[in-house]
This record gives sequence, structure tokens and C-alpha cells, in this order.
Amino acid sequence: MDQIELLAQDTTYNGIQLLNQRTTTIRMEDGLVFEPTSGYVKNPDGFVALSQIPSSGADYSVPKESNGSNDIVIDFDSIFNNASLNIPADLHGKGFSLQCQACSQFVTFYFDANSYSSTRFGPEVSDSSSRQPICYKIGVAGVQTAKDLEAAVFNAVYDTTGVGTGRLPSNSDVSTQIALIHSVQFKYDASAGQLHLYKQSSGLTLKNGLMGDFIPGKIPVPYNDPKQYLHIQSWDRGSQNTMIELPNTTLSMIFPDAKEHWNIQPELKDYPKEWPAGYENLTIAEKQRKWLEDTWQYPADIVTMDLNNCVTTRERANKFLEHVNQGIKYLLAANTTLGAQSARMEFMSANLTTATEQTQASESTIRDANMAKEMTEYTKSNVLMQAAQSMLAQANQSGSNVLSLLQ
Repeated sequence: MDQIELLAQDTTYNGIQLLNQRTTTIRMEDGLVFEPTSGYVKNPDGFVALSQIPSSGADYSVPKESNGSNDIVIDFDSIFNNASLNIPADLHGKGFSLQCQACSQFVTFYFDANSYSSTRFGPEVSDSSSRQPICYKIGVAGVQTAKDLEAAVFNAVYDTTGVGTGRLPSNSDVSTQIALIHSVQFKYDASAGQLHLYKQSSGLTLKNGLMGDFIPGKIPVPYNDPKQYLHIQSWDRGSQNTMIELPNTTLSMIFPDAKEHWNIQPELKDYPKEWPAGYENLTIAEKQRKWLEDTWQYPADIVTMDLNNCVTTRERANKFLEHVNQGIKYLLAANTTLGAQSARMEFMSANLTTATEQTQASESTIRDANMAKEMTEYTKSNVLMQAAQSMLAQANQSGSNVLSLLQ
């Protein structure tokens, strides 16, 4: 597996990485759209998101530092010390909020236990004057500890804004920008292992609840096609705009987990129009399922791959071998694709070579004329021209003699 990853990462040509790229497409799918106008909703009794918030869930004003800024350590121990909670399922639909005491801008952190990815709703990240509410919908499906939740919250801001110095976990200090108007930030102190909420000036209020709600609507979802396309152009008409498809053979593709949206599930057009032998007595669903197991080259949508314990029991080992077999099937399909592309490139190269040779032959025909033949033709032309001139002179002389007799 290490060798597969090494080949995928290090296979390059002319500085272009060939086997570790992907093509991202955006689909508009049914989902939940943030609606900030529905007002503030407090977490249910017994759920306190941050340890600094009173057990009653009342608002908490962050104390000011001597320089007028607000700085507080984000602490989720109150959640994980609550034995009645089932983590991460009971985090779903809950969260916490920040409210600027100067401009009343509201920032909501909404926990989504059904997802690993995060989304940002609100004004443009670069808009430093907007007071519109902001919502970070944070995927917490993989959260098990308070540190996990800290990382999920921090990375949700960093990943959806692209503003900051790094992700968690980190061995160095990193930060990311939550809202620009009054410079609200997360700062991670690596030496203390603490996540700080920092605001440059004025006051800040922590709220044990959410502003707004999510309503059904269309949302953009990025999907990764496990391949990249290279367009090769040449002057030969038969080879212009040749498109080469290069599959992604990294381990993240061969063993995709739920954190990635890979476009690897079959569509109706992918199934065969005529089913092969052995499918006669099966229902449509059974035919599709059998075809996926026997033929479909892409891996399962979600593969939990933990090399530390994937063979610790017989059941895990059998499941691991199933994933490995499917991965081999995908690599064989990738090898076949690369072979076909290589043959196509060789055919294009042969076309270009033939065209080049024909052009050179034409040029040679023009440049390398037969000089002996050409000199003979030149001499012939001169003789004919001189003979014509002599005949014309004699003809003119005869006419002159006739005229002299008449005189």
C-alpha cells in the first residue's frame, strides 16, 4: 500500500503529476439552507456547549483584557462530562453562538452529526463591513473527544474561509478568521494545547444556542471525479485537441472514506443494456448488486481503513481483503485505461512522424532539382529561340527583295 501511494505521488512528466490529481465538479442537491431570520433558539435544558457558560445556559460576557480585547479559552469539557449524552449523535442540531456587543453581528456554530464536512453561510469572507449573521455548519460525525470537537470547530472556519495559518491538530501556533468586521478569530496556543477565542476590541457575548434555522433548499455539493484530463494540441489535423484521461491511484481514492465526496457511484447509464449470462433469474435490484460486485471497478463509497487494527480479528481481516480485492480491481481498470491512452499517444506520435516525413519529402523534391535535365531544357530553349529569330530575319529579307524589284 505504501508503494502504491509512492507511485501515485511521484509519477510525473515534465513537472506534471499524473496519478494523484482529480477533477472537482459542483452539484446542486437537496439539502438544508441557513435561514437567519427565524431568531435565536436556545439549546435544550441540560446541554451546555461551553464550560464557561452557566449551567442554566444563560449568556456569558467575555471579560476584557487590559488592552480592551476579548480572549477566552474554548472549553468543551461540559459536553463530554455529561454522561447522559451519546456522542456524536446528541450533538446534532445544537451548538453555540457569538454576538458582537459593538455591531450586534451574530455568528452561529451549528453541529451536524450526519456529516464530516463543514459549510459556511453568510456574507462574503472578504466583506469587512457586513453585519449580516454568519453560520458555520460543522460536521462532527467523527468527533469522540473534546479535542476532536475543538479541531472540528477550528477547521470548519479555516476550511470554509481559507483565511488562517493552518489546521488542527498542529505542533505550532495557528489561527483563523471567524468574522472580519471586528476581527473575531480562533487562535491555537500549541505550547498550552488550548484553543482561544479572540476579539480585537469592544465586547463579546457567548450564547448557548443558535441563531436561525435550516430550511429545505438547493445547496452546492463538490464531488471529486477520480481522474484528471489533459488536452494535447498539435498542428496535425487528426491529432488536434486530443484529450487524455489519467486515473487517480492514490490510497485516498482506492480506500475512500466519508470525508471525501468521490463521484464513484454508478448511474443508470453505467449498467449494461443486456445482462450477461447468469443474471437471468435475478430481479433488477439483484442484477445491479451482482454487477457491482463482479464488474464495477470503483471502490465502495465509504471504506473505513485503519491499518492498526484492520486484521486484528477474522471479521476485520475478511472485510479488509474485500476492500483490497476491490482496490486491485480498480488498479487493473486504471492500468487498462493508461495502456489505452499510451497506445493512443503512440498512434498520434506515428501520425505526426508520417506527416513530418511527407513534408520533408515534399521539401526535398522542391529543393533537390535534377540539374542535368534542367540544363538540357535550358539549352533546348535557347536553340529554339535562336532558330526562330533566324527564320524571322530571313522572312523579312525576302520581303525586302520583292519590293526592290517593283521599283
